[in-house]
Amino acid sequence: MNSGNPGRRTGDGSRLSARDLKILALVAKLGISLFEIIHTEHFKGLHRDAVKSTLRRLCGKGPTYRYLRPVPLYGSRVAYQLTHRGAGLIGARSSIARPLGVQARVERFAMLRFIYDRGDAKRRLMTNVKLREFYPLAGHRLPRQRFFLEEKPTGDYLGFVVVDHGGHERRIVQKAIDFLQRFLRHGWFDDDIREGQFVLTILTLNDFKRRSIAYGLKKKLRQILGKPLAALHAPYPGNWPLPVEIVVIPSW
Repeated sequence: MNSGNPGRRTGDGSRLSARDLKILALVAKLGISLFEIIHTEHFKGLHRDAVKSTLRRLCGKGPTYRYLRPVPLYGSRVAYQLTHRGAGLIGARSSIARPLGVQARVERFAMLRFIYDRGDAKRRLMTNVKLREFYPLAGHRLPRQRFFLEEKPTGDYLGFVVVDHGGHERRIVQKAIDFLQRFLRHGWFDDDIREGQFVLTILTLNDFKRRSIAYGLKKKLRQILGKPLAALHAPYPGNWPLPVEIVVIPSW
């Protein structure tokens, strides 16, 4: 542990290390985290048992968990979420510790896998606070935890994510169109769209759904947003009016 950042003593007299606090902050970023992500980010080169031991200590025993609690996903798999005590300890908003419904679990799991299972891509979440530093968003509400920045050889791309919760593809297509209509109406990201550096990203469950969404989305974009998007930029390869990626996130 870094002697310049010795951790923190809690109200019950126990002490959390600097790494413990970083783990809590990691979980706060997207509302949940997974064992393998915590391992990769904060226990590089260490055995899985070190992660298990730390998570046992941070969770304590249910039903009154300490700083983290396990959240069931599917089968025997779990994610980790902050408790109200854990959120308060690092100054996170209290809403992040509320129990998660099925849709919230899908949303957070998909975002988590997309941001961290990135292969060679360099992606990071863009908070709304950070966005407001660069875009004219004062006085406007934005969706939480939906924007990301991706570094590519051609420059940095601002991305916006729409998550497929398992319904009909028409619903996810309409949801994406609704968000884009709002962005275009306000002109918030026009410069990025004009430069080809704004990407719409849809996270879905399988390749069949990916193809269905792609077909419906291209058709709707042309019908509804073709003219305003064409005024900003010529069509992209595949005759898309703006960069679109539809990514399969398996197992949710």
